[in-house]
Amino acid sequence: MILTPTLTPTLTLALTPALTPTPTPGILALYDERLRDRFDMKIFVDADPDVRLARRIRRDMAERGRDLDGVLQQCADLPPPTLTMPTPQP
Repeated sequence: MILTPTLTPTLTLALTPALTPTPTPGILALYDERLRDRFDMKIFVDADPDVRLARRIRRDMAERGRDLDGVLQQCADLPPPTLTMPTPQP
């Protein structure tokens, strides 16, 4: 058996300026088509309900001045959000 070396072409990378990603939080961020069309990339991250509640408690207490009981009462009074994702367009 004779082995012959195989030459591989050189890989050239083109560098382009990096774009700064802009996270757009919220369950309705992908709902409005006008807003959706402005995004280069669309990623929806679904978090565990316990994680969502913990984040909401922290946010409402820090940014909205609510106490823990007020946040929990509001969560109990509101129906859970229903999420209908837009159908991807080809």
